Amino acid sequence: MALEGIVAAGFYLAGRMPQGGAGASAFGVFPFDVYFDLKQAVAFAPGWLWFVAAVGVSVFVRAVVLASTVWLSEERRDDLGPVLARAAMLSARAALTLFPAAAMFFVGVATRYTPFVLLAALLGLFPAASLAGRGVRLEASSEDGRRDRPGRHPGLSGVLGYGYLVAASGAAIAVLSERGTWAPALFVALMGPVHGLIFLGWRERSLSTESRSPRLSLAVTLVVFGALLGNSMLDRSVREPVPEARPDAEGRLLILSGVDSATDRGSLYGFDPRAIGFPLESATLLSYRRGARPYVARDTRGDLDEIARIISEQTAGFDPPRFLFGHSQASQILDRMIAHGLPAPEGGAVLAPSAPYPPPVDVPPSGVNQPGRVGGDLGRGFARLLDLVGLEPFDLGAPASPTNLDAVDASEGTIPRLSVWALADSVWLSGDWRHQGGVNVVAFTDHVGVINDPLAVDAVAGFFAGRHLEGDDLSWRGFTASAIRYVFEPWRPQ
Repeated sequence: MALEGIVAAGFYLAGRMPQGGAGASAFGVFPFDVYFDLKQAVAFAPGWLWFVAAVGVSVFVRAVVLASTVWLSEERRDDLGPVLARAAMLSARAALTLFPAAAMFFVGVATRYTPFVLLAALLGLFPAASLAGRGVRLEASSEDGRRDRPGRHPGLSGVLGYGYLVAASGAAIAVLSERGTWAPALFVALMGPVHGLIFLGWRERSLSTESRSPRLSLAVTLVVFGALLGNSMLDRSVREPVPEARPDAEGRLLILSGVDSATDRGSLYGFDPRAIGFPLESATLLSYRRGARPYVARDTRGDLDEIARIISEQTAGFDPPRFLFGHSQASQILDRMIAHGLPAPEGGAVLAPSAPYPPPVDVPPSGVNQPGRVGGDLGRGFARLLDLVGLEPFDLGAPASPTNLDAVDASEGTIPRLSVWALADSVWLSGDWRHQGGVNVVAFTDHVGVINDPLAVDAVAGFFAGRHLEGDDLSWRGFTASAIRYVFEPWRPQ
């Protein structure tokens, strides 16, 4: 494994590794190394044949590393051949059982849909814990009794703790990458022996009679994500903003819902504008169709440049001051209005905004052999499955799908802006969570719950009232958003 770290460092120097922390699992212990190859192959193989070939090479190489590590670590050992055969079977099993997680991570990143990313994490965590235990108990000789042990180590909590170490390594790599390629490459080379020592420590503990491993990392994970889930459910189902309009409120409030909304439904449908200080008669629901005609979900998935012009035309029909209040995709539309010099409102606040850059993966048209073919086919198949069971499907080929968007720089705009990020959306972020040139606030909730979240609603009301708002760039919420992003970065394709 130390040699594996040196090889990975060479790939960093050659520019053949993912940027930032996405490559931190490439030189990890089994089965994390197999998973890295799998998630990258799903995302970037230009066709199914290339994917199968890449996974086959991965299974062989990772089996050699695992077998060699186990064989060299024991004094009593058989020939390397039988150990290698058992390691190859285990690596193949890892590729099969971790494939659903790699596929779902691709879909979650491509659609920027938090539940898909969290589902992918669960699909990967439990098999990884089982596979890690089997790798630790891989026998180097017929006299080794590890295989008959119950396999309590490293356990679910141990694998979680190791995953956090990988994530911390990824964060360090991302920071060191700002200083060039040599610094992260040296760090990767030095981390190789560390991963090897962790694996050998697990093997040593596998012979212990200790009944269970420490569960601190599991407890911390359950507390953080349990609190986030609980608060999100309160925001979705219980909390309702207090309608209290400002008597001195002036101007027109333009409300713009996000993707898959419609005139009669959507994230902001029925939202009471008095909760953010505007009287009922001063609010207007914008339409994704020209002439402010009623629209359906399909209209929200069109070309965002054209949609920006449609929204701009409706905005120009009202006397200033005009203020945009939107959700999710509304941020992409406002970006394009500003970047293209279109008539725009005098201020804008968006809840759970989309990142201003596209995802780090591509989805080519159906049947086209280009990077992303495998992940795209899997995503389309999953969308059809959702449709069959009566759930809302997604369309990876739609012009407004995240992978089909270009980066738009609206940072030079002079329009005051507020972005209220949903903390749960940090799981799919592949870069800085902040919109440049505006105030950024983080709400401890999810993509939908942010609409009723007290902190979010109060921030929007204060922004439109002209109050000075402190962003969360240096707050605990901002730190948590960055931490969650780094925790998930090694497991996402990039």
